[in-house]
Amino acid sequence: MKSRVLIAILICTVTLMAGCNTYKSDEFSVSGEITSIDGNKGYVYLDHSTKIKYEDFKQLKVGQTVKFILYSISKDDGWIYDKIKVKTVEILENP
Repeated sequence: MKSRVLIAILICTVTLMAGCNTYKSDEFSVSGEITSIDGNKGYVYLDHSTKIKYEDFKQLKVGQTVKFILYSISKDDGWIYDKIKVKTVEILENP
């Protein structure tokens, strides 16, 4: 009986630790017109100033107005390009 309880506690502890392993901040949105796309590095530039790493950049076109829903996997508040992940992209307007 004791071994079953101990195994159950161990399984719960391991599951809890695995679930708390990665950090994900609150979501935030950025929208604007796509002014350029860097296919070599996978960056999409909005309004000549904001760059977002986006793997499916081939689905987007320069001139579109889009809204990115993003989140950070960094615990810092800074905008670290490699730590910003795209959750969704909504095309608001086509050229």
